[in-house]
Amino acid sequence: MPGEKKAVYALIGLFAVLLYITAVMTDGTGDSGDSVMHYLFSRYAFDHPQNFLDHWAKPLFVLVSAPFAQFGFTGMKLFNCTVALLTAVFVFRVAASLGIRPAWVAPLLLFFSVEYAVLIFSGLTEPLFGLGLTLGVYCALSGRRLCSALVISFLPFVRSEGWIIMGVFALFFVWKKHWKMLPVLLAGHLVYTLAGFLSGKEILWVFIQNPYANGSSPYGSGSLLHYAGLLPYVLGVPVCLLFCFGLIRLIYLLFSGGHKRVALFTEELLLVYGCFFALFFAHSLFWWLGLFNSAGLSRVLLSVVPLAALIAARGFEGLSARLLRNDKAAVALRSLLLVYVMIFPFTPNPAAIDISRDLSRMPDQRLADELGAEIKARYTGRKHYYEHNYLSMALDIDPFDKALQEGLKRVREPGAVPPGSLIIWDDWYAPVQAGIMLEELRRDTAAYTEVWNKSREGRQLVLFTKN
Repeated sequence: MPGEKKAVYALIGLFAVLLYITAVMTDGTGDSGDSVMHYLFSRYAFDHPQNFLDHWAKPLFVLVSAPFAQFGFTGMKLFNCTVALLTAVFVFRVAASLGIRPAWVAPLLLFFSVEYAVLIFSGLTEPLFGLGLTLGVYCALSGRRLCSALVISFLPFVRSEGWIIMGVFALFFVWKKHWKMLPVLLAGHLVYTLAGFLSGKEILWVFIQNPYANGSSPYGSGSLLHYAGLLPYVLGVPVCLLFCFGLIRLIYLLFSGGHKRVALFTEELLLVYGCFFALFFAHSLFWWLGLFNSAGLSRVLLSVVPLAALIAARGFEGLSARLLRNDKAAVALRSLLLVYVMIFPFTPNPAAIDISRDLSRMPDQRLADELGAEIKARYTGRKHYYEHNYLSMALDIDPFDKALQEGLKRVREPGAVPPGSLIIWDDWYAPVQAGIMLEELRRDTAAYTEVWNKSREGRQLVLFTKN
């Protein structure tokens, strides 16, 4: 084990170099929506302290990421890279605690899970949630019950799925008869309830202001098997196959009675498989029923990809042992599997990483940069109205300063938009989030003058001035 520990930390160190260099050398943001908005909340948190208690932005995420965000979006990417590296450390420790052999495969599978590898370079909250979840599992397995309960209690303030995970851990503590840990699971809510109340919020603000506490979604609904179909794209085909072998192993042990001879089997069943499938099935139901603002996004599964890597490591462990008796043949098969895992993300296939596409700014962002340069050169001292989050970066505007920027819905309020203001319409966020169609602005020629209209790779931005 000491030798394996040194080897795995050397491996994580190598990934650290690669991740940090990539974060600095690429200009992508993960997406133009939530990733950018989370960055903006953290970037301007010290100017607008209310951001530290914003339910949508997630208070704990803002608290720990805000110092990094002061160095621009690159700082935000460095934050999530650091989070991913720490996650890999605890994935290894969980694998070792569960007796997975070799345990170093688990962090390798984590880093080569395709969508996880791409969205490390973003401002999204899923990586931090995955770290908190993995740390909570490790503490529970290593007997640090209080630490585990405290960590899990704060997960809802990183992502709302934390409430689901709290339920799984409550079940675990009941099964272990650790009754004293059940109230500890409420510690995070107590801390943030008091913090919000002392800052002027309602005493139950953590529930009342939850942006997902509604029974519908503006994004519609879809198939119950939607997320099952997305797994090969999130994990990549080889990791997904190993994940499936891990599930087969679990089913075999349950039906053969072999689970009775496996140490920590129930702990692994509840904390690893239980947490993964609790979140997986929850999102499948939310999307199927059109609940809680579910948009069917694949990235929500990134929160439990560290657990998927552990399940896949179980599949890797058992696959060659079941298929082959010859040790040399087993080593050869395992080597081929790992080679396939590592080259798959870079081979031509629908689930592969496209560096120029995935780690660079998107067409709408490049268009926004072009418009931003135009506005800076031609217009000064104007108020801006738009929905596209990235425009705040392109224009270097504090989006929380209402004297500088407001949302497009304001254009429908009589007298709300002062003359000379700039109205920026985009082809996605404006119609979807604000319900403002381009023709609506174009028809009102007495109020608005169209001064800039460009498209790039199917994306469009149009600039109007208020007469």
